[in-house]
Amino acid sequence: APAPGRLLVYVGGFSPHKNLLGLLEALAAVLGRPGMDDVRLVLVGDHLTDAFHSCYREAVERAARPPLAGRVEFAGYLPDPQLVEVLNQATALVLPSFLEGFGLPAIEAAACGLPVIATTASPLPELLGAGGWFVDPHDRAALENALSGVLSDPDLRRRLRDEGRRAVQALTWDRAARDLVAVFDRLAPHAQAA
Repeated sequence: APAPGRLLVYVGGFSPHKNLLGLLEALAAVLGRPGMDDVRLVLVGDHLTDAFHSCYREAVERAARPPLAGRVEFAGYLPDPQLVEVLNQATALVLPSFLEGFGLPAIEAAACGLPVIATTASPLPELLGAGGWFVDPHDRAALENALSGVLSDPDLRRRLRDEGRRAVQALTWDRAARDLVAVFDRLAPHAQAA
């Protein structure tokens, strides 16, 4: 079980597009700020599935150097019950990808009442709205500010938690189907022109 303190969690693969090296650098900067002595990061995900296109080795090497040394855990794949346990102990989920599909880990985290820091390069800003803090994955300072803000502001965490739960409750299958049809409608004229 993770030690006490504030815990950031990432859930996903180790492909370069997941921007984990950017996350580690942003976290290293945040750990240098006052009052961040108890902050840790757990990276949850099976690094073996990305073996041919992975930044896992670089991430492990970066995490071994100060100020990250001893503050980053590579948990590997976790079955759902253990993942839920980690999410329930976490302060926030971070998904800083250069490109993210649906962003299911962020939706699951928000459903658990966990504040979400996620990439703008995904459908998540539309899906979670005020239930997430969304950053341009190319903007390291923005990611640092989001990490620092969520870690240090309990009122902000409460607001993200409440708004995130509200947004997830609105994500019904009916709405998903309507949203998908709207996307097809927007794309249809372009498809016919091609």
